[in-house]
Amino acid sequence: MGSERRGGKRRLHIVLSLDNPRQRETWEILSQQKNKTSAVCEAVCGYHKRKNLEDTLRSILQDELKHITVSSVPQAAESGKEPDTAVDASVLDFLTALQNDSWQL
Repeated sequence: MGSERRGGKRRLHIVLSLDNPRQRETWEILSQQKNKTSAVCEAVCGYHKRKNLEDTLRSILQDELKHITVSSVPQAAESGKEPDTAVDASVLDFLTALQNDSWQL
């Protein structure tokens, strides 16, 4: 990928390999767009906005979860009914991973 400078504009050259599934998908999307420059700008800026939001949310969740102790769910009573406070084990795993700073979006 290269770039050229001319006046107030910048030119970007990319080469997409149609053998690469991700690049082929990118080409199929861009080839249908009337204004490819706008489509690329929206995609790149949108990606970075989402990434910044994810990073912010991850940081907030990790800070808040430092003050919470996650424990296992109590076993169902002998009556066979699930307790009202039952939480899916995957949710607990998710919260534990966030506390341990090992979770990635």
